[in-house]
Amino acid sequence: MDVTESKLEIIKTQQGSTVLSMEFSERNSPPSSSSCCREDSCSAMADVPEADDDPKPVGSQSSSLGNGPLQRNRNNYKRNNTFVVPDRVFPHELNTWHAPYDIVISPDKLEASYAGGGNHVHDFGSVRTAFPAPPGILLYYFEIKCLDSGTKGEQMTIGISPVLFNANSQVGSEPNSYGYACEGTKCSHSPTSIVTYGNNSKWSDDDVVGCGINFEMREVFFTKNGVNLGKAFDLPGGHFYPTVSLHSGGETVRFNFGQEDFMFDIDGLRKEAKRELRNTVDKTEVETNVCMDLIRSYLLKNGYNDTLSVLDERYKTRKSQLEDQAARRSLAQRKRIRTLIVNEGKIDEAVKVANSLAPEVSDEERIAFAVDSQKYIEILRSGDTQRAVEFAQTDLSRYTGNVESLRLFMSVLAYPDMKQCPASHIFDQRQRERVAEKLNSAILQCLDVEPRSV
Repeated sequence: MDVTESKLEIIKTQQGSTVLSMEFSERNSPPSSSSCCREDSCSAMADVPEADDDPKPVGSQSSSLGNGPLQRNRNNYKRNNTFVVPDRVFPHELNTWHAPYDIVISPDKLEASYAGGGNHVHDFGSVRTAFPAPPGILLYYFEIKCLDSGTKGEQMTIGISPVLFNANSQVGSEPNSYGYACEGTKCSHSPTSIVTYGNNSKWSDDDVVGCGINFEMREVFFTKNGVNLGKAFDLPGGHFYPTVSLHSGGETVRFNFGQEDFMFDIDGLRKEAKRELRNTVDKTEVETNVCMDLIRSYLLKNGYNDTLSVLDERYKTRKSQLEDQAARRSLAQRKRIRTLIVNEGKIDEAVKVANSLAPEVSDEERIAFAVDSQKYIEILRSGDTQRAVEFAQTDLSRYTGNVESLRLFMSVLAYPDMKQCPASHIFDQRQRERVAEKLNSAILQCLDVEPRSV
């Protein structure tokens, strides 16, 4: 791994403290020519600064897993509604498993209609996406267009819902769900409230309504026909799914997750939010020794040995008192693991090195699934589809708690050209990097270098 850029500036202030401006990178060799990488992007995803090239999946189709063990696990999935959400997979289609019987979803999984009677408050039909808006980004946004307001009119609600959500309830009436109803009100369960919102801005046929999450500010906002209606709710932690509740016969909406241009200027809001965040960071003053300890700790724990050496040599940084000897001793091996995964795609060799450092690292199902799924991806990269199918049947199928992730990985098999499939982002270099980071973090946890995440 070569250091291609290393820049560090320490600016003294009149108070004697420092403002640290740092830019460095250790870039890996580009993927081989046989690898499949997605190059297009989707404006639905407004990512954190310095991460504009994160995979941005688009599309509206995915294949089923048929009648195998994962399909038989469907009832268990619907009952518990819990699964491991893969990193950086953005909502791009509706969840047909979670939808109630009175919701009709189009074949492309982007349009939903209500076929129920809407006779009482527990007779809603709520539809939401297969994946939540991923945490760790700056902004997330989606839109719907009201194609038909139904026989009663003004019965729809757009919003977000948590993992545990009753699909026969209105979004905003269940705990930790938040909605904007078409009669011009916002509704939430915690605390229970239905109040006028957006100057009592009602919406109906042909209106385009959007819902956004500002993860940095922990806020939910809504838009109508391209106009931001302002902050609606404060947002707690957790995963949240784009959701629409229907309650009038014939109501029909179509979702836009970025496969088409948004009516609202989300890119402009994203740039403004990034600028504000950058200004806040630039104005933050930190003691020099604290900065150096943080930088060295990051480089050390993530295996960036070359950049760490440049930093020590150029700025004569002292060894941090917090530096963990176990992390230092394992640095060369952890760097080797990263190279094997990110540069070469040799998952089995990386696992052998990892087990030599921390044999118990493979016992954690979250890590085992990440590693095995990446091995499956690497087999697909090589062009050996038959072997990939066999590996999925013998190894991946045992991860019955990861149904949605497995459906995503399996969906690429339905396409002759995997570059054109909605899930093509799994072949991006970033996917390799995420697996390497997960494995590295798990090794350090086993070595008691850093606390386990909850």
